[in-house]
Amino acid sequence: MSALLILIAASGLAREVLATLENQSRYRVLGIVDDEPSLHGTAVDGVGVLGPLDVINEYHDAQLLICAGHGRTRAII
Repeated sequence: MSALLILIAASGLAREVLATLENQSRYRVLGIVDDEPSLHGTAVDGVGVLGPLDVINEYHDAQLLICAGHGRTRAII
């Protein structure tokens, strides 16, 4: 069974992670969360941006992967 995964931050690093996970069955990416309102409802390489960080509270069984490349942003998350 695939583990559920949510990516945090719709970034270039998220695109790299999605490319890495593309042909594997260990994880099933549910979506991406990002606090930037203009990204909500869009997609990154076919994976939907679900909304702000608070959305992760709706997915108790999902694992999280921070995809913020900058140290400052990562520290805030």
